[in-house]
This record gives sequence, structure tokens and C-alpha cells, in this order.
Amino acid sequence: MQNLLFLASNNLAPQLYARFSNGFIYGFVPGNVYTVKDMRDPHRSLLVARTMTTWHKLDGNTDKTPLLFPTIRKWVNAVPAAYEKVADQAKFTKCVDMKRIQTEVSSLYQCADRLNLRIGRYPS
Repeated sequence: MQNLLFLASNNLAPQLYARFSNGFIYGFVPGNVYTVKDMRDPHRSLLVARTMTTWHKLDGNTDKTPLLFPTIRKWVNAVPAAYEKVADQAKFTKCVDMKRIQTEVSSLYQCADRLNLRIGRYPS
């Protein structure tokens, strides 16, 4: 929710219209779902990289700034330990090394913490 509010306030996400106990309502952004095939397309990847550059240039030194590492850890922890379909598991195992990802996230966290970057902190 904090991410959506922060990005919407910088015109990088749809406007939030309502929040309630089990969800929220926000504006519509026309487009298509970004697929694995899209990720391999150099032109589309460049467009995503440019957008991410815009996001990363935001001044995030406020109390409402989303904290990077709790969000990353939440996403990493949401990855299933195993997939039900054998083909899905084989493709995932071939393309993704979760232990390496976890090690890299920990290493990045330690670097950000040493540099006293706000993104590196966990909420108190």
C-alpha cells in the first residue's frame, strides 16, 4: 500500500480511490501483462529499464518511503519451494537459483546498511 501511494504521488502508478479491510480500489492503467517472452525482447527490456531509472531517481527521504528490503524479502519468501507440475519445476530450476538470490539480497542489505542508506533499514 505504501508503495502504491508513494508511486501514485509521483505519477508512476494509478490513483488510489478507496481502502478497506480486505483490499483497495485504484485506477486502471491500459496495457498488457509483461510476459517472460517480453523480458527477452531487447526493446521492451530497455523501456522497462528506463521506467525503473525514473523510479530510482525519486527522492525517497520521507517517513512514507517504501523500504526496499522488507519488500524484496517478502517477494523472495513468496516463491514456492516447489511447483506442482514437473515441467514448471524443471524450467524454474534451470532458470532461477533461489539460494544465490537470497545470498545476493543479504549482501546488498549489508552494503546498504554499512552505507546507512534509508532503503537498507527495516521499520523500527
